[in-house]
Amino acid sequence: MIELQGVSRDYGGGDNERLWAVRDVTLRIAEGEFVCLAGPSGSGKSTLLNIIGGLDMPTAGAYRFSGTNTAKLDADAWAALRRDAIGFVFQGVHLMDAETARVNVALPATYRGLRRDAANRRAEELLRELDLGDKADARAGDLSGGERQRVAIARALMNGPRVILADEPTSALDAAHSDEVLDALAALPKRGHTVVVASHDAAVRARTERTVELRDGHVVAAPEAAAAPTGQFAPAPPPASGSSPQRTAQAAREGAHALLKRPLAATLAALSVAIGAWCVITTLGLAAGAYDEGTAVFGWMGGDEIHARGHYSRPNIRVTPEDAAAVETLAAIRRTEISAFWVVNLRRGDKQLEVWLNGTSGEFMLQRLWMDYTIASGAALRPADDAVRARVVVISTPVRDALFGPGADPVGEAVWVADQMFTVKGVLAPHPIISRAIYRERGQFDHSAVAPFSTLRDLLGDQHLRANTLLLRAQVENLSQLEAAAAEILDLLVRRHGVVQEAIQVQLNNQIPGRYWTEIHNRIALLGSLGAATLLAGGCGITVMMLTAARGRAREIALRMALGARRRDIARQFLVEACLTAVVGGVVGAVLGLATGAILATAFKMPISYEAWFLPAAFAAAVTVGLAAGIVPARRASGLDPAAVLAEE
Repeated sequence: MIELQGVSRDYGGGDNERLWAVRDVTLRIAEGEFVCLAGPSGSGKSTLLNIIGGLDMPTAGAYRFSGTNTAKLDADAWAALRRDAIGFVFQGVHLMDAETARVNVALPATYRGLRRDAANRRAEELLRELDLGDKADARAGDLSGGERQRVAIARALMNGPRVILADEPTSALDAAHSDEVLDALAALPKRGHTVVVASHDAAVRARTERTVELRDGHVVAAPEAAAAPTGQFAPAPPPASGSSPQRTAQAAREGAHALLKRPLAATLAALSVAIGAWCVITTLGLAAGAYDEGTAVFGWMGGDEIHARGHYSRPNIRVTPEDAAAVETLAAIRRTEISAFWVVNLRRGDKQLEVWLNGTSGEFMLQRLWMDYTIASGAALRPADDAVRARVVVISTPVRDALFGPGADPVGEAVWVADQMFTVKGVLAPHPIISRAIYRERGQFDHSAVAPFSTLRDLLGDQHLRANTLLLRAQVENLSQLEAAAAEILDLLVRRHGVVQEAIQVQLNNQIPGRYWTEIHNRIALLGSLGAATLLAGGCGITVMMLTAARGRAREIALRMALGARRRDIARQFLVEACLTAVVGGVVGAVLGLATGAILATAFKMPISYEAWFLPAAFAAAVTVGLAAGIVPARRASGLDPAAVLAEE
């Protein structure tokens, strides 16, 4: 089963003298044997045992395991062989003292893909077989030396290996505990296991079936193998599932457990990410709030409007309600209206007043470039008023005062427009600018009124229209679409009227938004960069924590690799731990960001808003930072030499 032909292992080279740990060893161990590798300290026993177990590689010679030339095995293949066919009982035992005996025994099954409940049942069965059934929930650090060694034997048997390798299993035990361990090892060949023990203890040699003597790395005595007993393997767990999600879930559980064992370091690393996520979410919220507030302000000012009319040089070209209906079908347009100004006399009884009468077909006529009107009483006009040619009018406060008297309620009363009776539907509140004293002192009054466009055109005709005041007003869905929508409107009107572009005048109501949005976007980029820099600083904190953990957990990592963990399993473990830290930090940062936004909006009246993609973006950034931060520690941890680390221990 185990065949070594001229195997050597040396250290040094170059300018240094070569030191031979094992030299020209030829040895065959049959299946089911109980063999002792004996010799004084420094004779090469442990090195030879590590070569058999694949923890160390020979520098010369050939090694076959069950007929397989191990020189062709890479690190992952060796990990699979250790996982499925070889069980280790280390000289230093190497249990995880803070964990229970059950967890220690079940550890190799982690890398076989066994479900946790099945692994725990298997671990409990093995502990009972070794008279440790009542110690399943005991911490490994609280067990006696003999009990610890038997837990190590149970762990070695977890995956049902064909070969058990034990390095000085009784070196630190008294006679009674040594007998317990030897009894457990001696029972294994009868069940079909091959057991190889490295020891200089005469009591161990007396219990084994064959002793191979080593001196200075050479085999000096190797009697022929006797007939090996035949036996039945202990029930082994199912074969490895190879399920990546299952392995990742297991890594997540172990990662959470590992982080909880280092609460201060994990908290500081997560906090550094949380601060970064907090900054990102808060700055994005402030930027979005500024954007929304700016959009509202420009809407109030008419900054989201496009005006179209016939050019002043082409008095015969006039926009029509049908043009407005066509423009309203464009995707970027929210709504349209046709409006025009007539200068007419408004009369009530013996009182009359010349006013600017605005005829409109829409409902957002209260919004102007700087004319932020509101309704003081009654109601505003609606498109339905235009559709039915209603004879209703909304008058300004100065008009009300002049015709009805200050403070009067004219809603429902009649007024005359060019000998046609209209009903007052509403009164506009005093404008915050035009109603100021400076305008009244100059004799500038807001003598204006609003009535349905179609009604006025039917009654007054075009003769009272001021030149080129017939206007098509379109409101865009989004200010960012303003220029593109203006180009679409111009193209549509040119095609509808069959004229050249110069015959149609299309104007954006406000040129400020473009520069404003450029400034907003620049600030978003700056604030986002600051948040990203803070997030990267959090990633550096995770990297430092994980590098420190890799050094502090070197023995654990080496142990896992000796028990069958592939390098990718170790790397996955560290990446998952880094991601868990980053995700926790991202969650905390998101909560802090939302709470900060609520405080800023409530206590300081600052505009802040959150879009649906903010939180997913924060989580994605946190996970990305975690993955990036875990790469270097993962590579360093997975590159450890398990034999060297365990030998130091």
